[in-house]
Amino acid sequence: MCSWWQGKGHGEARFTADGRVRFTWPTDPEDPNGEVMDPFAAFGMSIESLGWQLLMEGRVVQMIMDGYGGPQELVCRHPVILYSGGTCWTSWPMPACEEVEGVKMCSDPLLREGMLCMLPTHGYPM
Repeated sequence: MCSWWQGKGHGEARFTADGRVRFTWPTDPEDPNGEVMDPFAAFGMSIESLGWQLLMEGRVVQMIMDGYGGPQELVCRHPVILYSGGTCWTSWPMPACEEVEGVKMCSDPLLREGMLCMLPTHGYPM
């Protein structure tokens, strides 16, 4: 499970112009060895094999995993939000995760699933 959902911090992704993605992950504050909370490593994936590409005139970012097409994220601008059914990436640090009526969700109402589905998608300038 992602560290953000566990209330243990958030990872950061840098999408470089050469089609690579560089991640940084928080260390687990509960682990005495300070293990990095890398969800890709948990699935046996190397971060060296991760990339990205633009689709649909820049309205979609597709992750590339081990040379194969992976999840597709819709692109919203101002501020930048990439989202799909399983992820939400922002161009600013993610707000805290909170529990409302037994359900974990983002403390920022804009980043909750119901609102994300209503955001317009915009092409990223190529």
